[in-house]
Amino acid sequence: MEAGRDPDPAAKGYPRLAPDLVVEVASPSQGRAEMGAKARLWLSAGVRLVWIVFPEERIVEVWRGGTLQQTVMAREELSGEEILPGFIFPAERLFP
Repeated sequence: MEAGRDPDPAAKGYPRLAPDLVVEVASPSQGRAEMGAKARLWLSAGVRLVWIVFPEERIVEVWRGGTLQQTVMAREELSGEEILPGFIFPAERLFP
């Protein structure tokens, strides 16, 4: 976790945290509009990077900064960017 994103150890109760990366897999009944709304919700909650996986289309949408930034095809790689420096993942491994 990035410095400054750690919970206050003196705080009582459960900390209000957002993960740095969220990966959502769309079901066949979920379309891009619905999944885009979910991505924006995650980002508004403090998540820094969202990958939305569409298995039937064999693509991954990459969201950050409140908007869709990139569409990654199965033959391409996903990057952890500055959130997970050096992390590269072949998108094709997400699809059967």
